[in-house]
Amino acid sequence: MKQKIQDDLTAIKGIGPARQKWLGELLDVHTFEALGKLSAEEAERVAREAGKILPNGEISTWIARAKELVVEQNNSATVENVEKKNNSPTKSLWKPIASFVVEFQEQVDDSQLQQRTRVHYMEADLEKTWPGIEREKLGLWIEQHVSQYAQVSESTVKLAEESKMQPEKVNTFKPTQVRVRQRPDYLATLDIAQPERPFLGHVHHEDPITLEVDFELEAEETRQSLQSKSALRAQCEVQNLSKGQKIYYLEMEGDVSSNCLTYKTKMSKVEPGMYRLAVLMQGKRPLGTAYVELPKLNVL
Repeated sequence: MKQKIQDDLTAIKGIGPARQKWLGELLDVHTFEALGKLSAEEAERVAREAGKILPNGEISTWIARAKELVVEQNNSATVENVEKKNNSPTKSLWKPIASFVVEFQEQVDDSQLQQRTRVHYMEADLEKTWPGIEREKLGLWIEQHVSQYAQVSESTVKLAEESKMQPEKVNTFKPTQVRVRQRPDYLATLDIAQPERPFLGHVHHEDPITLEVDFELEAEETRQSLQSKSALRAQCEVQNLSKGQKIYYLEMEGDVSSNCLTYKTKMSKVEPGMYRLAVLMQGKRPLGTAYVELPKLNVL
């Protein structure tokens, strides 16, 4: 069976791995030449029927760029061909793990100038828009999606290992309950005293997962210490056991009420698998350090 030729369509602005995949599945487009021969109207119709939402004219832009790349291929002048001929040991090994296209757009509607901020996460084929020129929410949205790739510092790993082996005797907060939430109305609650018992039910990888952990505050001194946000730092230790992935850490936000401390974090766009979870807490005295194993979570 003859193997299909496949160009890297992600070289075209606006096409990420997910879009390259559905271009092949829906339109049998695998090369720059095939993309350049597409009818923009027909391609937009097929994409629309498949539930793919694209800005007006974006496919036309892809087609125009594909035609340019075909010419470059024929002239043996593409960057890819140059790199193949260059056997220099100094060739860069860097590759993107998360790519975002950010556009600040404007239009005139009824003589009124309107602006919006648009971002597209290439690898996951996700989009988000906000009215106006939005900076803060844009940064938070990008941070949310790249947090799983954040490099774990050696000091964090070392502290987690030490906390597992020799937890501090200073135990001013007692873990009591852990909850998993997912839209629209999924909620699973477990007694944290049974870390080996997995959550009942399942969550799905398509939607964000919110993890909440309650701690009982055992002394007034502890409650007073927690009035300062810098007094205690909590991180959620995450590992997909099914995939054999490396451990990564998510920052957790804390909220103190009465004699209870609740820490929560959000897991976004995780892969399916059985997850091992734990909370690493690092506090200034008298709070101390703690490492708490959580029940395992099955993500479909």
